[in-house]
Amino acid sequence: MRSKHGIAAAFFVSLWFVASGAHALELYGGAGGVMTTLSGSCDAAGTAGSSNCDQGGSGYKAFVGFQLIPLTAIEVGYVDFGKAEGTGTVGGMPRSLSFEANSIYVAGVLRATVLDRVTLFGKLGVQRWDAKGNLGTTSIGTQQSDNGYNAMGGVGLSVRIVGPLGIIGEVERYEGVGNTDTTGRANINVYSIGLVVRF
Repeated sequence: MRSKHGIAAAFFVSLWFVASGAHALELYGGAGGVMTTLSGSCDAAGTAGSSNCDQGGSGYKAFVGFQLIPLTAIEVGYVDFGKAEGTGTVGGMPRSLSFEANSIYVAGVLRATVLDRVTLFGKLGVQRWDAKGNLGTTSIGTQQSDNGYNAMGGVGLSVRIVGPLGIIGEVERYEGVGNTDTTGRANINVYSIGLVVRF
């Protein structure tokens, strides 16, 4: 997991320098906490006799972006979705059940600034997800891992506080994270709030 975080951090730094060399109209970056709903991740829990599988999670996100054309931007980010957890019985033995995932995404962003301080935006892009869990329909109770690609999108707003510093809030959707047969699979709603710095 640390290596994945290191790769993501190196990629963000590289993108920052590339954007600087491209004379972007604006560079920005930020980070914040997230609350998530991992919808569907507990669907297989019933086969293990589980009635208490919690699909709510918490995690964090970080992102950088650059604007080359007015009202648009390209953004790259990393999101830790947190974990869905429950308990059940597999083969007559009690078993902890879980599903956790993270994602790196690249998205196009459309933005509009009003009142000089408030920016509204929407984004649409592609994500590469990594999932780990034991909530697969054919391997319930056995820990598995998988990865893949799918769509993501969201809307949000940021409010400039002072100078380049602002607060940002977003609602995002990450489709089809995980594998139904092995790890479990979820459509994930992400609610985040954090800080953003613009240059």
